Amino acid sequence: MEANISLQKSQIPNPKSQINSKSQIQNNKLPNYKVELKNINSFRFLERGIEYEIERQKEILEKKETPIQETRGYNAEKNITFTQRTKEEAADYRYFPDPDLPPIRITNEWLSTIKKNLPEKLDNLFEKWLKKYNVKPEFAELLFETSSEAKWLNELFDKTSQARLPVDKLANQLIHKKIKANLFKDGQDKIIAEYKKATTVEDITDEDLKIFIDKVLKANPKAVADYKTGKRNVINFLVGQVMRGVKKKIEFKRLESLITSMLG
Repeated sequence: MEANISLQKSQIPNPKSQINSKSQIQNNKLPNYKVELKNINSFRFLERGIEYEIERQKEILEKKETPIQETRGYNAEKNITFTQRTKEEAADYRYFPDPDLPPIRITNEWLSTIKKNLPEKLDNLFEKWLKKYNVKPEFAELLFETSSEAKWLNELFDKTSQARLPVDKLANQLIHKKIKANLFKDGQDKIIAEYKKATTVEDITDEDLKIFIDKVLKANPKAVADYKTGKRNVINFLVGQVMRGVKKKIEFKRLESLITSMLG
């Protein structure tokens, strides 16, 4: 920790720092100087060092002398400061422009662009997964481990959503390792492709499915008759026939519900 200490005339009376009015320099002006305290390892010692410096510099100024511009350290055992090195000129502190550093002009437009391109805060990602993508909290917690992984997963979820695939089911399959891809090692596109193959929810509407179901029912009148006489197990056969015609993996319960409703 460091501190710069130089006494100046206070506009508000302060008994700790204001120099005795009888000993002030003529015209109430104090000399321009700077004393640095460096390499102090606690706030307590920093406070003691500053208090010691205030008293030390007051004594010098009351003698109408100028404190040496220097860097000082603090001795905690003796509760005193000591000289480390002197720097007589401001240039010694390198208070001049660096020729290799061009001036930086900060505009409101630039700041606005930076703000727009800032990555999402990690605190917001968790809520986003729950609310926007309906990921279960327990799955989100398991996936939300480190900042780098969370950001990577968020990009994956965004791409999955853009592909019109359910993100919550992707999270489920990632947790249960149902996707034949190595998380974080394989590319996001590969994981999405594998997910699309493995998912049981395809981009097919109930109306499209009913067209296939109607064809299957007309092609299998005996199965329909058996179902209507109470042989409910025949529904498994009909579901299989529809899946074969659709050539896509569809949730069994979804097909069962549609077939049952069409059979009356």
